[in-house]
Amino acid sequence: MNVQLLSDKQDIINPIKLFFQRKSFQIFKTDSIESFFKNCVENPSNIFILQSDIGSETQILDFIKDLRLYFGAFPLIFVIDTKTKIQNVANFLNVGADSALYLPLDFTIIEDFIRNRLQKDSFLPIHYRHVPSGGIPVKLSRPIKLSQVSTDGITFESADFLMRGMFFKFNFENIFKLSTRQIKCKITICEKNETEETYKYFAEYFEIAPGLRKEIRFSLKNI
Repeated sequence: MNVQLLSDKQDIINPIKLFFQRKSFQIFKTDSIESFFKNCVENPSNIFILQSDIGSETQILDFIKDLRLYFGAFPLIFVIDTKTKIQNVANFLNVGADSALYLPLDFTIIEDFIRNRLQKDSFLPIHYRHVPSGGIPVKLSRPIKLSQVSTDGITFESADFLMRGMFFKFNFENIFKLSTRQIKCKITICEKNETEETYKYFAEYFEIAPGLRKEIRFSLKNI
């Protein structure tokens, strides 16, 4: 599992690195707001930990919103704050943070979240996962390169990392004339293409009606 840490204070960095290294988690540390989100996209992670005073409250709030929009409900988001900034903490939780951490750090909070959330929810699709306080539904459209359509699902490539188990709706409008324009799909295979820095996916049709599968089979025969 990967952990993203945004901090410039050694009394935060050192104990967190030690804690997660003991669990064999990989730590990606960033000490500037400018490079944080880029690093998160390049290294998709399970846990995000943000130092609240590394930037303005507005900047941290925007980061949390962006993380939820991009990665959905799955990752854990913690904000390290002081016990005197109660209003700040409430604001962080309202936009999607899972919990606040205080100095000195109490790692039992993180332990509880890892045990109850990550291990239980790792392979569940986004809309079945627990959404934290303030979490919002994630509606994104992503460009893909369609490679193959079969009666079982679709194969495609994308520069974006999408987790196995994720659901999405694929629009067949410009491919076949079907009785249903969009079909719900579930990603079951994800392979990284190292040379082109892209990902190859197979997504199976999810809860598709037998009649619709026959329509696809008929359409494929007549291409």
